[in-house]
Amino acid sequence: MWRHREFLKFWAGAAISDVGSQVTLLAVPLIAALTLQATPWQMGLLAAAGGAPILLVGLFAGVWVDRVRCRPVMIATDLGRAALLLMIPVAAVGCRCASARLRPPVST
Repeated sequence: MWRHREFLKFWAGAAISDVGSQVTLLAVPLIAALTLQATPWQMGLLAAAGGAPILLVGLFAGVWVDRVRCRPVMIATDLGRAALLLMIPVAAVGCRCASARLRPPVST
């Protein structure tokens, strides 16, 4: 098994994807609670938003994925998820810069 190059590439990719999934499950709620001071209502909406794609797209995507090659789909979904997660810090930096420009100077 360890001599099969394709299996090793698949195994490494799946391992990296699983680590990313676990970090996301921990980091996104922590960022919302600690950095953004999200209310319990907002935390509930965040949890619901995490499960919404499964309910809305899961059945249709499952039928489609059964008819195409798995590898390109797995790569595309992992890259798409990484791009979406990368938008969080980019948006945070952008909002910080914009809010710093829009905020009036504090006089002491």
